[in-house]
Amino acid sequence: MNRSIDLSFLDGFALFVFLFSATKCYEFESGSGVFVVAPELQGRVMTSAVGRESESLGFVNRAAISAPDPEGAFANYGGSERFWIGPESGPYALFFAPGAEHSRDNWRVPAGLNAGRFEVVGFDQKRIRMERVVELENIAGGKFRMRVTRELDVPFEAEVRAALGGELPGGEWTAFRSRTTVANAGNNTWSRATGLPCIWIVGMFLPGDEAWAIAPFRKDGADPDGGPAVRSDYFGAVPDDRFRMGSNFALFRADAAEVGKIGVLRDRAVNRIASWNPETRIFTLITFSPLDRNAPYLSEHWGTELPDPY
Repeated sequence: MNRSIDLSFLDGFALFVFLFSATKCYEFESGSGVFVVAPELQGRVMTSAVGRESESLGFVNRAAISAPDPEGAFANYGGSERFWIGPESGPYALFFAPGAEHSRDNWRVPAGLNAGRFEVVGFDQKRIRMERVVELENIAGGKFRMRVTRELDVPFEAEVRAALGGELPGGEWTAFRSRTTVANAGNNTWSRATGLPCIWIVGMFLPGDEAWAIAPFRKDGADPDGGPAVRSDYFGAVPDDRFRMGSNFALFRADAAEVGKIGVLRDRAVNRIASWNPETRIFTLITFSPLDRNAPYLSEHWGTELPDPY
């Protein structure tokens, strides 16, 4: 079942028209707005809008969707929320060929993540459930056949209010929730010796010249290596004018003018990140769980010589 949508009320409705004409999409009303899911584009939430006269919030790469490059390193369709698998780099890298230098020139998204549709196994006006099998291999020879299940739904208003500290925003808003699980669908046991995969959720939103991402962290806790609460040297240090540290938060410029990456340490992390664009007055909040500070999360640093990849 594919629900129809009245697109005439959206200020940026041409984007929605494009998505529904390019691939099979499912639209959900949430709050004062909507969000759109595309199972054939790896089960992504492609975009959303907060109100009846609001523009699309997600980054959508129309050129990549209209004319995908089967030989390209990355089928960058965009999307406000999508499923990926880590680690990128390290001794159990999934995004580099064995023996290749871990540089941006050699980086390639695994075929199992770059393409492939999710099958819709459940749908109603409030949720969609999708499944697919993904096969991946890392540079250490670890092979992973995994069944991925994704469920997107419309959260209750009370849940949105609780995420925002008890108050709904005074203006228009929309929200969606995703649950992604991975299960071993192969015959081999996954082990630390040949690397372990980790779920990686990626969001791509519209940038802004004055937009900043906000990464809070706990004041207590310590990096076992003695480093800072937030690292900004994954594949080259982020310049000072694009990254700032506060007493319990870090700011990261989100203008899409340069490539950079920051990460909050596991022992200092809290279950939320956000962004603020003063030009559009759009506040974006992402909460996530569970957060287990004792779990062996994989390091996302680039390079194969890591003291402890876990």
